[in-house]
Amino acid sequence: SFIPHCNGVMRSALRASCPSRTLLTVATDMASIRSHCWLDAFDASAVKHVVALGSRELQQQADELGYPAENVLKTSGMVVNPVFYASSADGESDGSDAHDLSGTVHDSS
Repeated sequence: SFIPHCNGVMRSALRASCPSRTLLTVATDMASIRSHCWLDAFDASAVKHVVALGSRELQQQADELGYPAENVLKTSGMVVNPVFYASSADGESDGSDAHDLSGTVHDSS
């Protein structure tokens, strides 16, 4: 999940339809705030919910909300594929195949 306000619904749906599967939420902000909340309190429905968090503040918030260490992936910043940073000064292709594109969409409003 890259959409924080859908975590609860997605977690419940995944638990009902595929209980052995794990939900991974990748926080694309450095903090969870009331208007843009990335983390729900950890409860019985969150046992298979793993969160990838790129700041100490988010990691501390996860701890305060009851997430056990095995449900928290601590990163040293945003989780971004290195090709995202690749650029070519001469405007040539970075080598990626236009037929093998992937992306994420998230609402930051």
